[in-house]
This record gives sequence, C-alpha cells and structure tokens, in this order.
Amino acid sequence: RGYVILPEIEESMDFETTLIDGFLALQKELAADDEGHFRVEFVTPRTFPDEFSRGVIRDLPLIPLVFFVMSGFCCFVFSKRHKVQSRGLLGIGAVVSVMLAIATSYGLLFGLGIPFTSLTQVLPFIAFGIGLDDAFIIMGSYERTDPNKDIILRIEETMKDVGGSILITTLTSTIAFGLGAISDIPAIRWLCFYAFPTIMIDFIYQVTFFVALITIDEQRIKDNRYDFFFWKTCEEDKEEEDEKD
Repeated sequence: RGYVILPEIEESMDFETTLIDGFLALQKELAADDEGHFRVEFVTPRTFPDEFSRGVIRDLPLIPLVFFVMSGFCCFVFSKRHKVQSRGLLGIGAVVSVMLAIATSYGLLFGLGIPFTSLTQVLPFIAFGIGLDDAFIIMGSYERTDPNKDIILRIEETMKDVGGSILITTLTSTIAFGLGAISDIPAIRWLCFYAFPTIMIDFIYQVTFFVALITIDEQRIKDNRYDFFFWKTCEEDKEEEDEKD
C-alpha cells in the first residue's frame, strides 16, 4: 500500500489524470493474465466525483423516457371513452408546462451564473413529481364545476377552490429547498438553488399556461372537435344533436 500526496495546483490535476489512466491500463493487463496473483486497487481525490458524474451521465437518457412515460400516464388519466369529451391531449399539455418551468428555471440560473453540477441533473425527476400534482388537482376541481356555466366562471370557481391549497404546498416545497440552499455540501446547495425557483416557476405556469390550455380545450369540446385530431369536427355527435332537436 502506498500513498502519493500532491500539492493543490492545476498541474496536479493533469498528473492525477495521467496516473489514473496508467493504473487503469495496469488493471486491464493484470486481469488479462490468467495466472496473475496480483491486482491493483487505487483511489484518488477525484474518484468519487468522476464516478458520480459518470453515473449521472448514464442516467441522462432517463429524462426523455420520463417525459414520454409521464405523457402517456397523463393522457390515460385525462382520457375518456368519448371522442370529444376526452382530454388526453390536455394531459400532454400538463407535462409540457412542467418542461417549460424546468427550462425557464435553468435558463434563469444559468444567466445568474449558478454552477450546474452533476446532482442538479436529477431535478427534472423531482419537478415532474411535484408539478404534475398541481395539474391533477386543478383539473379535478374543474371537472367538478357546472359544465353549463361559462368557461371563465368555471375557471374562477376552480382557482377559488384549489388555488390556495396549491399555493401553500408550493410555498412549503420552495421553503424546504430554500433552506437546503444554505447547506455546507456544495452538491446539495446547488441542487436546492435550482430546485426552489423551479417549483415556484412551475406554480406560475400551472395557474397561467395550464389553465389557459384548459380554456382552449373546453372551447374545442364546445366546437365538437376530436381530442387528438382537434382540427376535425365530430360529425356523428352533430347528427345526434340535430336528431334530438
């Protein structure tokens, strides 16, 4: 067992990288020797950050996977067995609103010069979990309103019903992440710096962008248009209404 202590200068990082490459090559060489009785194990100050970054990078493909899975789930939750009354496309809109919140937050913090660390890349998983809850609550309350009323009145009733609850839960999460931003652990501190504005921005998108999508979708239903094929009018329902009249 041996130790090499290097001074904390920039040249030491280059030497450490060369040293790691040499040890990795030696490990492969010894592993290929079937009769070898030796093995090389080593650890350096950058071992944990390198492995952590490598693990996070390997998980990056999960982010688009989460988008598609959550879109499918929201479509399923918002859909109905009706060509017009179904709101599956609105479910995708709920996911898009969370994506917009993440993009806005990242862009704002990049502009402010907040460091982007490997741990920060897990934030989309957190944001989807918190953000979509608000969309489900808003939509659930809207569905309970009187469908014969004007769209604006229904939106007003919905926000009066659940707006306060969503705001309180958003503030709770924001304060929790805000307190985490004073942590002495840099990775946690920068994660929380990205998380707490993301949660608040998501709330703004939910009560503006997503609510606007509900209004547009409600107008689609009144115009008797299909859910996903919203540019087409459902003639079958129109014929049934004419027969009733």
